[in-house]
Amino acid sequence: MGINEIVAQWREVYKMRTHLDDLSKQLKEGPEAELRASIMMYLEVNNLSGIKTDDGTVGKKATQRVEIVDLDKLCGYMLNNMNNLKEGMRLADNLLLQKTAHKAEILKILYTMLGAEKDDKVPDDKLNEVGAALGVHVVSKADITFNTKRS
Repeated sequence: MGINEIVAQWREVYKMRTHLDDLSKQLKEGPEAELRASIMMYLEVNNLSGIKTDDGTVGKKATQRVEIVDLDKLCGYMLNNMNNLKEGMRLADNLLLQKTAHKAEILKILYTMLGAEKDDKVPDDKLNEVGAALGVHVVSKADITFNTKRS
């Protein structure tokens, strides 16, 4: 098989994949999102954290992410706290800047600033009040989980 045939086959496969990617996105943002919302509403209205169905168990979950909204503030916080390393502060507290911020370390700092324990349920608005000083913003999103029925 020559290069022309290989490139032609690759282009056909590429077109097929991008078409499937587009279709997948349409399904995810359309019918799947609507059905997820219906399930969440059912669980909320019935005050359930989860329910067993014929197909498996569906339940509520919350995901949380930390967005860096002001990198200068976060860098300033880290720089000011470098001296604390001499006083026994964990090195990880000053290694927050990675390609992706280390969510657990940022949340730990926010909880410490609030005087809360890691198992405490602290609303996002409270975390964001203290997070503003660090240049970070916490966002939580409700979603559902699904575990298939075991035979």
